[in-house]
Amino acid sequence: FAATYRAARQVSGDFYDFYTLPGEGGRIGMVIADVVDKGVPAALFMALSRTVIRTMALSGRDPAATLKKANQLILKDSRASLFLTAFYATLNPQNGSLKYANAGHNRPIWLHADTGECQDLIAEGSLLAVMDTLELKEREVTLKTGDLLVMYTDGVTEAMNLEREIFGEQRLQSVIEKN
Repeated sequence: FAATYRAARQVSGDFYDFYTLPGEGGRIGMVIADVVDKGVPAALFMALSRTVIRTMALSGRDPAATLKKANQLILKDSRASLFLTAFYATLNPQNGSLKYANAGHNRPIWLHADTGECQDLIAEGSLLAVMDTLELKEREVTLKTGDLLVMYTDGVTEAMNLEREIFGEQRLQSVIEKN
């Protein structure tokens, strides 16, 4: 596992987290999320959201159930008109099984080591902290030795160069495949 983080300002609402889940097999919970705003309000909302998602995940729920329950609790506890995108997955390192759900977040990119080709991890889902009911599809794939999973926020793909060209998803995928 490797991670890097750089806030657009001094603080922001993007976050990621990794943790060992309870039970046998040493499953790992992985979340990446993005509060739709910047600055101190987004950072405070991020702290609330991160804590709630982590707590729900550590209760042993599957990804879709974790995000659905977190959504209910965040809505009850928040007075802000903020919302967030989130991708949550559980990885079984013993067999490579990756279960995941996506609540409106950027699709992670899966590089297949055997072919060198990338694939988006697609799972339909709506944003967190918008409505009481959350529609999510849970998916499962099997990662193989040498595969790479890149989880990112829109700060990567929306970054601009001096010519004001955005980096974009295609360029990100190209960088992943080449490196």
